[in-house]
Amino acid sequence: MVQPTRRKKTVHYKRAQLSDPSITFQDYIDKALGKKPKPSRRIESLGEEGLTRRLINSSTKRNKITFGQMIIYEQGRDQTVIEIDEGADEYPVQAIPVSDSDDGKIREVIESVLYFGVLENHIGIIQSHALRARQFEDHFLWFLGDECTGVL
Repeated sequence: MVQPTRRKKTVHYKRAQLSDPSITFQDYIDKALGKKPKPSRRIESLGEEGLTRRLINSSTKRNKITFGQMIIYEQGRDQTVIEIDEGADEYPVQAIPVSDSDDGKIREVIESVLYFGVLENHIGIIQSHALRARQFEDHFLWFLGDECTGVL
């Protein structure tokens, strides 16, 4: 049996500073997620054409901590793969179209995933290549603001 390789991840810590100390960042997030419980209602379109999408895909509350997963994907993007051939002078690279599921649901290729946990004003973030703490902050300004949920 092949043993899975473990990757080291760094948890980045942030502390939210809000103008009203009686309300926490977690209160805002929980309220916004309650207003938009489905991920399809939390999609932020990015870029000039709006094909890049960023959203809080999932969230759960455990031991008073709100955990979540933020993803970014490009609508209609094919999956690019490399074919490893030890005898080749170069590895072929090709784009494979992503088909819809058998029941007609649209599939998209995820570019990157960021994981977070929030307890009151304390935020732990596990960044990825394309989703960094800054993109997390930008998305939550949009998500909590008037353009999406209006809880701020």
